[in-house]
Amino acid sequence: MGRLLPITARSLRDSWRGLLAWALGLTAALALYLPLFPSFGSSGSLEEIIATLPPELVDALGYDQIGTGSG
Repeated sequence: MGRLLPITARSLRDSWRGLLAWALGLTAALALYLPLFPSFGSSGSLEEIIATLPPELVDALGYDQIGTGSG
């Protein structure tokens, strides 16, 4: 690879820590979001999901105004 793409190989060698950090961060984000995905797809409407949340959380996140123009 070093002979075919010398600039790319040098860049990966020089910045492997940053690349590893981004890969770990992306993996962590996927590990948080992917388990929740099926629950949103099979539940029905967004209003039903919001109705199951605690009222304090809905107010704090502004989900009570999600259907408005400013929401």
